[in-house]
Amino acid sequence: MKMPDLNAATVEAAESMIAGTCRSMGVVVED
Repeated sequence: MKMPDLNAATVEAAESMIAGTCRSMGVVVED
């Protein structure tokens, strides 16, 4: 994915969004 495709202002916010999506799909996310 590219930053313009994500609705996030910062890289940290984008990481958080992607991690949340993964968790909702049952993927274990390590920090």
